Amino acid sequence: MASVSDIITYIGIPLTLMGILPIFYTILNSLLTHRNILRLLRSNTPVFATTTTSTSGSLISGIIEVTLPRFSIAPLDRSEPEYWALNPQASSLPGGSWTLLNWNYLVSATKTYRLQYSDDLQIPQAEVDFNELVSFLMDRGAVPDAKGLHMLRVSGLWTPTGTPLLVSPDGLGSVLRVASAEDSDGVLSLALRWEKAWDQREEGSLPVGWIRLELPPLPKDEKLVSDEEKAHEVPSLESEKDLVKSTLTDYTPTPTSLRFRLAPSGSLLTVQSPTWEYSHASLPASPSQPLLTHLTSPSSPAHPFFPSLCLIYALSNSLPIYTCTIPSSLLDLTSPAASIPAGVMVILGLLPEEEAPEWGETKYSPHEAMHTFHSRSMARIRAMEAERRMPSEQAQLAKMARDSEERAQMMEDAISNARRERERSEKREREAVASVRLSAAVVAERALSYLAKAGSVNVEKGLQGAVERLLVGMVRGERLATEGTCNVLGKWKGWAERGGMTKDDLALLRSELVGFCFAACVVGLMAEVGGKDETGLAADMRESLRTWRKVRLG
Repeated sequence: MASVSDIITYIGIPLTLMGILPIFYTILNSLLTHRNILRLLRSNTPVFATTTTSTSGSLISGIIEVTLPRFSIAPLDRSEPEYWALNPQASSLPGGSWTLLNWNYLVSATKTYRLQYSDDLQIPQAEVDFNELVSFLMDRGAVPDAKGLHMLRVSGLWTPTGTPLLVSPDGLGSVLRVASAEDSDGVLSLALRWEKAWDQREEGSLPVGWIRLELPPLPKDEKLVSDEEKAHEVPSLESEKDLVKSTLTDYTPTPTSLRFRLAPSGSLLTVQSPTWEYSHASLPASPSQPLLTHLTSPSSPAHPFFPSLCLIYALSNSLPIYTCTIPSSLLDLTSPAASIPAGVMVILGLLPEEEAPEWGETKYSPHEAMHTFHSRSMARIRAMEAERRMPSEQAQLAKMARDSEERAQMMEDAISNARRERERSEKREREAVASVRLSAAVVAERALSYLAKAGSVNVEKGLQGAVERLLVGMVRGERLATEGTCNVLGKWKGWAERGGMTKDDLALLRSELVGFCFAACVVGLMAEVGGKDETGLAADMRESLRTWRKVRLG
């Protein structure tokens, strides 16, 4: 019979050992997990090498606590080579997609994770300014996704995970997408992806949201035109010769382009950071010649129009400007109610009468004048025949009376004709402003043809070339560009709000015909770009950037 000591030896001790084996396993597993976590932190997150990280754990429970810093990141300066390069030591851990690219960063907080397995390790999402993030990725070539941004604007935090906000230059890959909100603390959570093949831009590329306006060289010699030719030439923009004195003379070499960016300011747009360039390299600012003060001053007629015209020109060139929209007050000029009547185009000489739709009843008819002239000629012939049959003295008196009557009749006819012509002209003008309206495209086409005949624009460049010529004239301070065209646009907005033109508006167009033609080209080009997707996309992006100042990127 087994003794008590035998039972303890052969049964109790093995059972005790079996009871503590799970504890040994948990301790060993905790040590291995701790070592794996440290290895993953060293190999996948080199950015943490210069920051404070801590790990601790309970060997009995098997829970490892890892405290990692949360970073606030910002893009590098675009002049640094790392701005355009991928991070060679990017992390593959969840939440570390932001390490694909190089950033300026600082520790903003810490995040503690309680892990049981090393596979659960993740990196805290980084905090970044949404506007800076989007601008940085678009500068590298990313393209906004219209549907994704609209979904973000409408749904906010309820936007489905995986919704793309920015896509690759070829449109096939997702660059920035909505991520899971597990670690976002109620902030919009995003994930980043970038591939080397998508790098198609460099430091010399125009930054996103910026516009470069090429300035053609000023002519060295002004063509001599005879007085007779000047009397018959069509008015055009002011000669470039007078503009050299007022612009750019302080620079050596002479600027060949102007670079600036647009930014929304209430219901209008503003020009920011204008910079003269020579061969696309920045030139130092000149204290004696402030940049664009004649355009940015609130008292300037061009102040409310120049930034909007620049945006229209940029959209026609498909430049990536998604945070600005054409002001609605200017976009209303493309509506049918604001278009130009056919009769006005005929009176201005921009549209032949036979090519215009029927628009008025008051037209010049020579038949009445011919009938009057014929009747008086026959009466004069009869009076002269009667005088030949009279005695000499009586014939002389009759001839004197007839001459006096003819002179009085001529004066009366002149006054009557002038009155009838004035009345006919006034009636025709009333009919013209009330006539059927032409489309913005037709008006712009006729205006472009007129400017091409005047030598002001190159017809081969189309409406875009005309608007570019106008912008160059505004930058150089040409009166017709800064005052004439802008005054016409201001009046145009007025009759668009009233629902039609008046005779005073027609008189203005007669006096500023070239300015009106440039304004018509602006409206025509605006009608072309106003229907593009970029206009709605800009509203969605601007609203999203306004709503989400800071986002989590991981």
